[in-house]
Amino acid sequence: MADGRLSRRKVGAARLRFGGREAHCQVILGEPDDSSLLGVLTLEQLGLSLDPLKRTLNPMPIRM
Repeated sequence: MADGRLSRRKVGAARLRFGGREAHCQVILGEPDDSSLLGVLTLEQLGLSLDPLKRTLNPMPIRM
């Protein structure tokens, strides 16, 4: 947890679609009182980045 506590959760796989993008991602299956959170790995797999000041998701430039 962000405060240093440890917790156990099950993991699974999910196919996510957002804004015309799709990716298969590993997910943590939360408990009823858990907050929803979209992690950076999922955002990267969808080719998106977060602008924390504008609170928007933006396409990431593809670099090879």
